[in-house]
Amino acid sequence: MPSNGRNPATSHPSIFAESTPRDPAMGNTGAVLRRLLPVLLLLLTGCGGGAPAAAADPVELLDRWRDAMAHQGSVRFEVDTRAEGRDPWHTTWSGVLHLATSGFLGTTKDSDVTMRHESKYGRSGYHVVDFDDTRETYVEHTRLRLPVGKSFVRLDRDTQVPWVWDLTRQISMDSNDFHPSALFGDLDRDTLRLVAATGDRYVLAAGRAEESNPATSASSEVTLTVWTDDADRVTRAEQSSVGEDRQQHHTTTVFADWGAAPPVRRPPADTVAGMAEVTWSPR
Repeated sequence: MPSNGRNPATSHPSIFAESTPRDPAMGNTGAVLRRLLPVLLLLLTGCGGGAPAAAADPVELLDRWRDAMAHQGSVRFEVDTRAEGRDPWHTTWSGVLHLATSGFLGTTKDSDVTMRHESKYGRSGYHVVDFDDTRETYVEHTRLRLPVGKSFVRLDRDTQVPWVWDLTRQISMDSNDFHPSALFGDLDRDTLRLVAATGDRYVLAAGRAEESNPATSASSEVTLTVWTDDADRVTRAEQSSVGEDRQQHHTTTVFADWGAAPPVRRPPADTVAGMAEVTWSPR
């Protein structure tokens, strides 16, 4: 696994060198058959000169993977996304998500997320620890000025301070870039096709879903390579496309510890400042 997605500022160790645990509930025979089925279908249709993409239903594959992930209670993740061209930039996200397995499947309950961004305008980033049930949000941000000895501020969600609204909106929007439920959001299901399937590796291509990015032409092709484990959970995904900025975009997503990620922990109380103790820097 490549190491360019490692975020040195995160509190969690890198997962690129680790393997995703096997699900003890899955039998070996069922896992092998499920892995071989798409390949056998590809071989059967390929013998007659037909297109490999016709061998399996790619929409069914996406739905199967999405359903498998939605029923997991937690996951560790690392996402590395970058644009290459006249105005390059690089963003990483890493951390832990604990997800609902009943009600609205896959919605985030607790999370620990670190983001780092670099472009020609400089560097920025944040570290957010959030507990949805108790409405606790702890934030470290490059634009927050904290008292000496403090690392986080506990946000008051009911405050009318403008920067709090801007920050919470940014954090919410960023979840579309690292949350498992958003992994296939750029793919237009009507043009989706399976290009190749070998073992646990699948290569898909499609036009870009207009609702995911209305500023981008629907004719812009997205290529997604997916690796899965024996329980149909995505362990790695690599996506390439041309963005609305006409630059080449590459995103690598790695998931690990499905259903067995470490708990999210609150920052030590003596490192947390109150709202009245911090200021927000314009830049």
